[in-house]
Amino acid sequence: MPSANSDPLTGVANRRGFEEYANTQLAKSNAGEPLSLVVLDIDSFKTINDEIGEAGGDQLLRDVGQLLNRYALGAGFVARFGGDEFEILMRCSLGQASAFAEFLRDQISSHEFIFGAESIHITASLMK
Repeated sequence: MPSANSDPLTGVANRRGFEEYANTQLAKSNAGEPLSLVVLDIDSFKTINDEIGEAGGDQLLRDVGQLLNRYALGAGFVARFGGDEFEILMRCSLGQASAFAEFLRDQISSHEFIFGAESIHITASLMK
């Protein structure tokens, strides 16, 4: 059952859950402990959603959320901020977050997303 802190579509945290988690991490943070943020946006999502339909777009968002959760696996906290934007908060250096963002970009672009008989490849823009 979804909570007030989780996105009902993707199952990852929502903005509210992210903000609560981030505030907790910032309060626990020591001056020498880095905290990095990776922001992911699915490229041309509106066009993709128009081509595969809303149900396909919803499935794509679910699949991306699961993919991010799988790769973040304890290294980062994944949340959907709305639309096609996801954020990952990580306790690591900017260099490590940059390397992780590049890894995610590669994984997403090489992943085959399946919708019934249709298969698509997507790309994502990431900021750290």
